[in-house]
Amino acid sequence: MIRSFGAAGWRTHCYSLAALALLACKDNGPCGMFPCPLSEAVRLVVSTPGSTARPAGLAVAVGDGPLQAGPCDVQDAVCHVWGGPGDYRLAVAATGFATQQIRVTVTGEEAGCNTCGRVDRQDIAVVLQPAAP
Repeated sequence: MIRSFGAAGWRTHCYSLAALALLACKDNGPCGMFPCPLSEAVRLVVSTPGSTARPAGLAVAVGDGPLQAGPCDVQDAVCHVWGGPGDYRLAVAATGFATQQIRVTVTGEEAGCNTCGRVDRQDIAVVLQPAAP
């Protein structure tokens, strides 16, 4: 059986659906945490003076953590830092070069109830200088 709402009935039906949607989005209502993928917060393109080759032993540390070679591409000399919005302290190092300290603020929206959030990736070019003898 097909039911006809008429113009006033459709309006009431639409308002009811809108009210239901708003109730589902209340802060104290049911909250679904999505399985959100990690976002790339910072992309570092690393180079050295007079060379386009990837510096040997290229590594990046986030905060006070250990240097890690893992988040850097072997061929492209690009390092990736994964995370959400916030302030990052990074240390970029390579064999024979001085470690460069970088501070960057990543903007976006935090993940939360029924949302994965958003990250505005920051692209930074880093030129490592030879270490002092």
